[in-house]
Amino acid sequence: ERCAVQVKSYVGDINWDRAIEDIKNSFEVYEKEDITCGLIITTATGVTEDFIKKLDELRENSGKPVGFIYGAELAKWFVKYGM
Repeated sequence: ERCAVQVKSYVGDINWDRAIEDIKNSFEVYEKEDITCGLIITTATGVTEDFIKKLDELRENSGKPVGFIYGAELAKWFVKYGM
């Protein structure tokens, strides 16, 4: 498995789709590298409907799973796996 990862620092709601575009570009640029999935990790504490819509479109159009960890889920991840 090879996963394209984007880590972004945001305050409040994430509404800018740069992370989604970066994952999409990774799928296209590294097509021969067999990227099988994507993951977006962000410090944002909320998500806009538009961001979720664009993320769902990426998942559907690429046919690849793209995970998304933010806010409380990110905090739980740090508690579980350490820093």
